[in-house]
Amino acid sequence: MGRAARAGGGPAGAGAAGKNGPTRLREPCHQERGTRLGKPCHRGGRFLSPRPISDRATVSLGETGAPRCPPGPVPGVLGRGLSKLYGLGLRLDQAKYDKAGNVERLPIPVVSVGNLTVGGTGKTPTVAWCVRALRAGGRKPLIAMRGYRKGGSRESDEAAEYRRVFEREGAPVPIVAQADRAAGVRAFLERDPRGADCVVLDDGLQHRRLSRALDVVLVDCARPATRDRLLPGGWLRLPTSWLARADAVVLTHAELVAPAFVDQVAREVVAAGGPSPIAVCRHVWAGLVTEQYGEDLEVDIEDLRGRRVVACCAIGSPDGFLRAVRKAAGGSVVGEMVLPDHDPFEARAVSRLIELAMGSRADRIVVTEKDWSKLRGVEAGRWPCAVVRPKLTMRFDTGEAELAGMVVAATRGGGR
Repeated sequence: MGRAARAGGGPAGAGAAGKNGPTRLREPCHQERGTRLGKPCHRGGRFLSPRPISDRATVSLGETGAPRCPPGPVPGVLGRGLSKLYGLGLRLDQAKYDKAGNVERLPIPVVSVGNLTVGGTGKTPTVAWCVRALRAGGRKPLIAMRGYRKGGSRESDEAAEYRRVFEREGAPVPIVAQADRAAGVRAFLERDPRGADCVVLDDGLQHRRLSRALDVVLVDCARPATRDRLLPGGWLRLPTSWLARADAVVLTHAELVAPAFVDQVAREVVAAGGPSPIAVCRHVWAGLVTEQYGEDLEVDIEDLRGRRVVACCAIGSPDGFLRAVRKAAGGSVVGEMVLPDHDPFEARAVSRLIELAMGSRADRIVVTEKDWSKLRGVEAGRWPCAVVRPKLTMRFDTGEAELAGMVVAATRGGGR
């Protein structure tokens, strides 16, 4: 059995810090950010792939707990000008959906979960929460998504994540993952007419071709859309005026900012034309999961405490994940590897991760559930230590019952 299958133990002495404590991680060297993917920067024990997508998600917090969002991929005057052109093109493209006949209505109601920004704001755990809320309300939901695939994978990383999460709960959920969501849902219903009576649409705000009964829009408190601008001067793929299309706004990642700033974001949402946020939530780890003999084994978060940990992710907004790893490990993170969103973890990236873990004498590698979709095919014996991933869940500060009631009620009517 490879060491990756072990939930406990590790290389001898790996749980102890060196003479000078954990290796201090350095910021990525700017000269290497534009280099070809696969030529990582290796400084101070930290491997970093050039990350044009994920760099924008690294948010610094001021003393007030208010985030300072980084500029977009094209900063300055040029970026602002190009943002105006992007906005014009978006308006022209979306105008067709304002005309009758260009929006398709499915035979079952649709609840859309989306956001305005590029990358993660918590859509995956919110979609999973909606599925559980609908089931608790007596509904039979399916999840529909575009389904991003990289490296020729047969299943999208997001679809695989949903599948594993709900199989682990003993309640598998139907998943449709294809670019034409409407055609996919109709095909599913033809095969199994009783298989679902409502749809939860992942990342559906901009997918106006599909009619929906409810639009849930997420605003990340650590990267508030209300303080950003359109691509490429900023990281908005949709303008803040689209908040007016929301039936419910949910503020996410409240754990990353000061409470007073959460209130400020709520006011900014309303000022931008959106409804007053119905709920505020934070992302928390409910435990850890590792794979043993092909089966998932749950492990307590305390398993990371004081161990030498390497964190690795390829997600849209890595900041919250990395902070959670550091908190769970108690300051003993010895390496971090961040790749662009949906990176396929091809052989070179896997080798770099293994080398980083071996060179740092790590006894735990922490990855996201989404990234494990691509890493679980690596031969267990290659891992130098146990690979674990967090069970991510949402904890509501306010509004959970109200949001659940709205989601369930929407599926008892029709689409709009």
